[in-house]
Amino acid sequence: MTEQAPPETEFHLVRHGETEWNAAGRVQGQAESRLSARGLAQAAALGTQLDIAHYDAVYCSSSVRTRQTLDGVLAGRPCKPVFRDALREIHLGPWQRKLRTEVTRVWPRAFDHFLNAPERFALEGAETVAELQHRGCSALSTIAAAQPGQRVLVISHGALIKAVYCVAAGLPLSALWSGPQAQNCARFVVVQRPDGALRFVAHHPGGDALCDGEVTSS
Repeated sequence: MTEQAPPETEFHLVRHGETEWNAAGRVQGQAESRLSARGLAQAAALGTQLDIAHYDAVYCSSSVRTRQTLDGVLAGRPCKPVFRDALREIHLGPWQRKLRTEVTRVWPRAFDHFLNAPERFALEGAETVAELQHRGCSALSTIAAAQPGQRVLVISHGALIKAVYCVAAGLPLSALWSGPQAQNCARFVVVQRPDGALRFVAHHPGGDALCDGEVTSS
């Protein structure tokens, strides 16, 4: 009798919809902002494309914007999501709640590193991108241990998803903002093997493409 290989856990990582602070150019991090009207529409559009019944479990960041996104995706369909603080966005310390224009003026070097050399980003009171990546991957490993071999929907945040993507795609942290974009309500599919290794599978765009009904992978 041939022994079957242990099953992989499949994660569908979704960024939240557009928020009022996204639209205003205000830094969020782990501070709370609510979805804009456009973000609510993005979440609803994603909900028409996803069949919740095809997922064995649903996990969600404990942030308000991810909870609102999940509500829009579900559109009243029954679900028992699990909320996790470990799935929250990178903590950006003194930048949180401030406009990007102020951040670029007061912290020009750190902001340049965040955008162009994320592996070098360091800001007192904030997480590093390496710490974010470790937290995100550890969160997925914990979920995989609870949902082995299952398909799991995860509603989270752009930087966390891209940090996990770098691991799954075999890319360095310097590539955080390259490759497929984590637009609002974009979906990244990765699988975790039984040995804990992550593998990138597909990217489904969000934003305007999502509201237009485009469902391509790249």
